[in-house]
Amino acid sequence: MTGDPVTFGDVTPPDDDAARAALTRLAGVAVPAGAGATVRTPEPAVARVAGWLAARGSSASDCRLVIFAGDNGVVTDGPRDGGRVTLLPEGFSSDAADAVGDGSAPVVALAHRVDAALRLVDTNLHRGPAVTGTAADGPSDGDRDRWRVRDSSGAVDREDAMSDDELEAALRVGRDVADREIDGGADLLLTGEIGAGLTTVAATVVCAVCRAEPVRAVGPGAGVDDTTWRSKVAVIRDALFRVRRHRDSPRALLRSVTSPAVAAEAAFIAHAAERRTPVVLDGVVSAAAAVVADLLCPGARSWCLPAHAAAEPAHRIAMTHLGAEPVVPGDLGLSQGAAALQVLPVLRTACALAAGPEPDGGEDRSAEPDGAADRSANRGGDGDPAHH
Repeated sequence: MTGDPVTFGDVTPPDDDAARAALTRLAGVAVPAGAGATVRTPEPAVARVAGWLAARGSSASDCRLVIFAGDNGVVTDGPRDGGRVTLLPEGFSSDAADAVGDGSAPVVALAHRVDAALRLVDTNLHRGPAVTGTAADGPSDGDRDRWRVRDSSGAVDREDAMSDDELEAALRVGRDVADREIDGGADLLLTGEIGAGLTTVAATVVCAVCRAEPVRAVGPGAGVDDTTWRSKVAVIRDALFRVRRHRDSPRALLRSVTSPAVAAEAAFIAHAAERRTPVVLDGVVSAAAAVVADLLCPGARSWCLPAHAAAEPAHRIAMTHLGAEPVVPGDLGLSQGAAALQVLPVLRTACALAAGPEPDGGEDRSAEPDGAADRSANRGGDGDPAHH
């Protein structure tokens, strides 16, 4: 094995007193007479995040979205005997990642719109054997391949997704990316994903940890018909049989039935929790990563906030397991981190209201812009060309 195994420490939960104070202040926001509206008490998770950020003088001004990209062999190895598990065209995930990298993807425009930095972390997109650099090799700054662990991953219904060394490399990627963002000034992190087969492995993880039946957890994913749905359920059942003795072992689950992208995301969430930094989860893959993160680092769930209630049944099962309520109770129908970006204005408003008015004598900023353009221009991360 290359290097020491990645380990995680204790998690300090968010300040309950700050959360209660935030709830009290948010619930007491006045509505103009005759407005015909009432202020809806925010979800406790929103208040917890807002209260914690307000208590340390933050307004969620430095938010950073990390998109983890990787494919799984259940798609890239070709159709199963029972059919395909996705209707996405071949090469879709690599094209989507390229669009993020060159700035043409809608999620990039949305990130700029809400003043959030964005990083693309390609651990294992299917790009062929020509890409040989891996995260374990210590790739250099400015190289998109710096985070590569392998090409695609094993088909989880037939074989392990990755080796022990590849798992440790993926965990190291997630931990190191979290450190880069937090050390760079991030006070709120967001996650998203790009990859073929990721909703399949996410449902597998949720079924394994939460003891759910595949037929209850499988949804439309990236668009499926009845034949594709049946194939997806069969793949998950076979994968669950392979890990039937390891359902409570996070490393065994990650190595056997996920993807380096999911393993890296789980480590990212776990390490962010260690460093007391909230993470907004985008959808079902993020939720599955959070479920495993809480096994890797007990208590990590207390720093997670689902952006919305995604349509995937596995997402609802994961949220129940985590005891988490989403910012938006409905499905936003967005992916690749866009749902997490969509709720940023809500969180920032909650932070501002939770903080209350500035004390007398404070600097008058009423006529100033919020500095978003300056922050965006000067927050280029560490030279990563995909860090917008």
